[in-house]
Amino acid sequence: MRSPFAKSKKTNCPRGSPSHERFQLLSEDARRLPSIKDGSVDCIVTDPPWGEHEQVDVEYDEFAAEMPHSFDRILDPASGRLVLLVARKLLATVADQWPHHHLQIKRFYDILINGHPATVLAGGR
Repeated sequence: MRSPFAKSKKTNCPRGSPSHERFQLLSEDARRLPSIKDGSVDCIVTDPPWGEHEQVDVEYDEFAAEMPHSFDRILDPASGRLVLLVARKLLATVADQWPHHHLQIKRFYDILINGHPATVLAGGR
């Protein structure tokens, strides 16, 4: 089921926010993102399934390989940026895929989410 926020540029954004018309909230499979044109996205901020609490329909290694392929397709080829939250125990699985898809990790932040070790990866082109 798609989120009621999908493709909405104004939904769930505070009125008066200087950027409320400049982004979209989507609920699509991160491995495909069919509604987004190639090279049309400046920045992706995402919290994909961790493979702990939410299950994916393929092995997590395959999911981790397909996701950055999709991000590479839609990100601006010159300046696209990406911020991704991942379970720390899956960090290497996810991070190892970035270079294969023209993405660089520029910073990372180790955090806790409800007591679970996690890492925020920030980077892009």
